[in-house]
Amino acid sequence: MRTRWAASALTCVVVAASALWCTGSRAGAAGDVLVLTYRGTINPASADYLLRGIRLAEEAKAECVVIRLDTPGGLVTTTRRIIEGIMQSQVPVVAYVWPSGGHAASAGTFIVMAAHVAAMAPATNIGAAHPVFMGQGEQSEEQAKTATDKARNDLIAYIKAIAKKRKRNAEWGELAVRESAAASAEDAVEKNVVDLLADDVEELLAAIDGRRVEIVGGEKVLRTKGAATRDIPMTARERFFSILADPNVAYILMMLAFMGLILEIHAPGLSGGGILSAICIILALYALSVLPWNYAGLALILLSVGFFAAEIKVPSHGLLTIGGVISLALGSFLLFDRPAEAPGVRVATPVIIATVGSVTSFFVFCVYYVVRGHRRKVVTGQEAIVGMIGVARSEIRQQGRVFADSTLWTAESIEGLIPAGAKVEVVAIDGLRLKVKPYTEPDAVSD
Repeated sequence: MRTRWAASALTCVVVAASALWCTGSRAGAAGDVLVLTYRGTINPASADYLLRGIRLAEEAKAECVVIRLDTPGGLVTTTRRIIEGIMQSQVPVVAYVWPSGGHAASAGTFIVMAAHVAAMAPATNIGAAHPVFMGQGEQSEEQAKTATDKARNDLIAYIKAIAKKRKRNAEWGELAVRESAAASAEDAVEKNVVDLLADDVEELLAAIDGRRVEIVGGEKVLRTKGAATRDIPMTARERFFSILADPNVAYILMMLAFMGLILEIHAPGLSGGGILSAICIILALYALSVLPWNYAGLALILLSVGFFAAEIKVPSHGLLTIGGVISLALGSFLLFDRPAEAPGVRVATPVIIATVGSVTSFFVFCVYYVVRGHRRKVVTGQEAIVGMIGVARSEIRQQGRVFADSTLWTAESIEGLIPAGAKVEVVAIDGLRLKVKPYTEPDAVSD
């Protein structure tokens, strides 16, 4: 009976956890304002969250949905997906660069300019939307330049189309993509990049009350002053995958994967290192798929793993270890080191220093125990019996019987006759025959 109750309780917990993982807060009543808050890189998880919020607003017939945004940018494909959702939304979308000190850089610029209403908090900035190109492979300089020009021109046309649709400054949008132009909140309002400044959501809603916006299906007049607001948080699933897309998290996962790999190389068969490495590699690959990583940085990190693995097989008096540490440090700084067009998408220096130090210490620890194990006396197998003390079960001349290591052995004496019952010391083993000599008790030491 108790087992049945326990199983039922566990089932309820699993179902509740699954629901929490997959769903978020429901929308409020008609006429409410839904507020989404996102801070981080623009990645597939952020797109799922923002589009889910817009969908909830449509289902609840909300007055509008406010997206509080603070982002250094992200993937173009994900940005296009978000903008498509905004353009097709049946409720007005208000993009609000928030909080003070935040920014909407790169991909964030496109999202803000695509919103029906664009606002910024004081001391925020927008712009620097020049594209960042990842992994163009083996191309000539001319081919790379052609590909870069095509992608940049495509984005210029895209942001100009968005700006004209929302009656905003298309020329500034082009400069943001072509020359990484940026603007403070005040400048952005003055240049017609965004519509207004607001200290908080309440002030924002009061300021846009009565504004006319074009949505799918026609014109809508916003009635937002004093409207009830409902926060729509990210689900556990969305938060998890959004966290994975953080460069610091991606880097740490990669280092854990390599540490597990080193452990498996130095101590094969433990399984723990291999399991850790496999899980972290998969998660790190997901993160790399949504971040602007650098081939050279990844190659240097892989090279460092090779140096560390070789140190244990080919002792180099520390040279390979030094090379591994240098390669790891350089690779870490270069991994997400893109041009200034992608500010913020990089690993924090303190994280790199702490991680490189931890990986190095871990490797030195592994090497110490492996080398110590190589120097330690064998304690398994037949060779382990050398040095053991046994008892002669028969008189030993050329051949006799010795009991040692809980086993009866055939033995031969290397120092003359050994009487039955005498203690012997094993000095060598030849196949299944022991070579022994009389055992001499060590002299007692007296004070």
